[in-house]
Amino acid sequence: MPRPTDAEVEAVAKALSVASYGSPAYWGSTVNHAYAAIAAIDQSRRQHRAAVPEGWKLVPVKPTEEMEVAGSAAETVHVECVAYADAAIIYRAMLAAAPPPPAPSQEPRHDG
Repeated sequence: MPRPTDAEVEAVAKALSVASYGSPAYWGSTVNHAYAAIAAIDQSRRQHRAAVPEGWKLVPVKPTEEMEVAGSAAETVHVECVAYADAAIIYRAMLAAAPPPPAPSQEPRHDG
């Protein structure tokens, strides 16, 4: 994450001031806390990115409907062309249709 701008730090400091003192007027006293909060967010994002190694993808345990449709379509097209199913082609199609993982603060979506 690039270094936050002064305006970003001020916005976070004002939000902290409102949360702590009920008014944004005291934001000057929360600037250090704003920098700490921004640094914590940055660290959390870096750790989350590092949790999924390059070349890997986080996918739902149960395939979504979109993933199942993509896998079925890939199988149909491949079987029509070469008369057998290729698991790798189906797998790649399903991975491509997988939704992105939910943000850390969001609850996962449960389909069906």
